[in-house]
Amino acid sequence: MKSITIILVGKTGNGKSSTGNTILCRSAFNSMASTSAVTKEIQLNYSEYLDTVLKVVDTPGIQDSDSIQSFNGTIKRAKSLCPEGLNAIVFVMKFNGHVTKEDLDAVDVLKSIFGEEFIKKHCILLMTHGDNFDLEEIENFKDWCDLQENKYLKILLEWCEERILLIDNKTKDKNKINNQLNSLIDLVSTMKEEHASESKIPLDRSRSKKNRKNAASKDPFLKEETLRESSLLVQQLGQISLSDPKGQKKRLEMLKKRSDSLLKHIRDQDRCSGTLRDYMGHAFNIRNSVEDQLLSTLDAVEICKESKAMKSSEEKNGIVDKASDDIPVSVSLMELRLKEDASRVEDENINVLHRWVTDILHSATANAS
Repeated sequence: MKSITIILVGKTGNGKSSTGNTILCRSAFNSMASTSAVTKEIQLNYSEYLDTVLKVVDTPGIQDSDSIQSFNGTIKRAKSLCPEGLNAIVFVMKFNGHVTKEDLDAVDVLKSIFGEEFIKKHCILLMTHGDNFDLEEIENFKDWCDLQENKYLKILLEWCEERILLIDNKTKDKNKINNQLNSLIDLVSTMKEEHASESKIPLDRSRSKKNRKNAASKDPFLKEETLRESSLLVQQLGQISLSDPKGQKKRLEMLKKRSDSLLKHIRDQDRCSGTLRDYMGHAFNIRNSVEDQLLSTLDAVEICKESKAMKSSEEKNGIVDKASDDIPVSVSLMELRLKEDASRVEDENINVLHRWVTDILHSATANAS
């Protein structure tokens, strides 16, 4: 399976976190318009789309009051979350928004951190509020870009070799959502293939051999494999549909094997040290949710059989039994309960990821000092 790592950068209010949620196909990031403490922190999450595992790092929105030094520090911390390499930096802007010199200054900071060549080959401009583009007279977004007179936008396009996409984070149209995501993944995959060597941004992890000899479970970097799999399982848990219980049963049986394997992996890494206690508890909750969904799905299969038999009997005898109409309602209520449980596990997963990100950033700061 392919993997893609993306960092999202942009001004506050440009829809950066909403874009992250669109890419991850679920509400994985806090996308509130407020400037609460949560929106000022670096966030990270994962998802699986077709044959690609996506890792998205969402950085705090750039505010007018931010200094270049502050932004520089934020991006360096975000970079430390990508030891495996970075495939794309997505600079998020608002469609029909005013591109300013501050946007150029922000990209200049990215150049100073990643190098001018990396930005040239791996930076993508992405405009949000694509729903507003439907009101424009020009049908082609590329034509719209060519007609713009904003000198700063022109410079950014030149710096990024004309790579720019339009996205609608509000749409509920699944085909449109998939087309948008396919366009982004195809573009990043092309850049990844064309510039494979440059996408491996080296990470400064100047730790002594003595430090590296410590138990693997104490190294926050080595927990990522566990959290990635946890996030992918949680994503699958949220895709509940008891309207096809037989298909759901097959999918959940595979998730059960994966959740058992995850739990075993954590136990093997922990070695009874208790270091991974929180991660183990989270993995237990994921497995319990999978088992609960599986049991409910088996119940739904039986309910559907009974419902089908009852309706067949009613049709044969010309009798309408009102009780038979209540059966689908019980399945709907069951699905609602499972969705609430999946949402709870998703919230727990976000909190576990947040603690891990905090560990990583503290470790990076300590190593830099």
